[in-house]
Amino acid sequence: EGRVRPLARGSPLRGPLLWLFLFVGASFVVSLLTPAPLGLSLPFIPDRYESVLFRLLENAWYLLTLLAAVLSASRVLRAAWIYHLLALGAGLAGVWALFEAYGIDPLRLIDPDARVGINVLATMGHQSYVAAFLAVVLVFWTAWRLLGDRLRLLDAAVIGLLTTCLVASGGRAGLLAALITLSLLGLIWLRRRRRVRHLLPLAALILLAGALPLLTSPHARTRLDRLGSAVQGEDPATSNRFIFWQLGVRAILARPLTGYGIDAFGNAAWFFASPEEAEQLLTEFLPERTAARAVRLGNLALYRVPSGVLTLRPVKPYRVHNYFLDVAFAS
Repeated sequence: EGRVRPLARGSPLRGPLLWLFLFVGASFVVSLLTPAPLGLSLPFIPDRYESVLFRLLENAWYLLTLLAAVLSASRVLRAAWIYHLLALGAGLAGVWALFEAYGIDPLRLIDPDARVGINVLATMGHQSYVAAFLAVVLVFWTAWRLLGDRLRLLDAAVIGLLTTCLVASGGRAGLLAALITLSLLGLIWLRRRRRVRHLLPLAALILLAGALPLLTSPHARTRLDRLGSAVQGEDPATSNRFIFWQLGVRAILARPLTGYGIDAFGNAAWFFASPEEAEQLLTEFLPERTAARAVRLGNLALYRVPSGVLTLRPVKPYRVHNYFLDVAFAS
């Protein structure tokens, strides 16, 4: 109601905002010591200063969060404006991901020598991150318009664009999260309001917008095929994650209070793996035929490459592949 001063003494926002200030400052200091995180090179700028510049760009997300928290607690901006700004940011990230899904990488327009991966990055580094961002904004925008009992042409455009970009990004976790959440939202809406005035057009719009990239984008179709293989238990990457989760839970139960430290999973996981699990884990790093003949020495694998040369390489799963388990395992 405009009566909260975010940084005033006693304000509930004071603590979180001060911590956010400290986080942004510490992240900037760390950026002085780390290499540039993006595959983009800037002319006439040394690598060290590139790192600082890119870290400042990354911190822009947190600074925008800080700005939104302050403004939402004052009379400067209405909540509707913040939703529109959030949708604008998601739309821009989504369009970038859409270009990448169709084989057009915007980074190449800026720097022809930019390092481009096989997955959608959309300036966030991984398709899972941009998919999570798009899923959250899609759910928030849909719920907001349903609560307002209004569906404008702009709302249909935003929901359709975010859905198309979300499916095209190939982020399976974000896609499943949005699908489950929107389905539950629809059921709750029907139970409480007993109206289908907006639900049927929204459902049709989401289905059509989601089908578009599946019919036209090879990247989206490949990711959907992998999702189907994962559901059927035929995707090696997903099967290995089940083992990671089992090993992570066993390790956490063995040391629930102190954990094993950051980035320790690659060393500790092998102590909790059965011989069968250890053999299957090797297929995460080596071709299946090579893994079957490899000899594991701790977290090293000794094997012979097709040319006949003996090779010794580390085989260290770098995380449990679940945010909650990763935190519990480390600490």
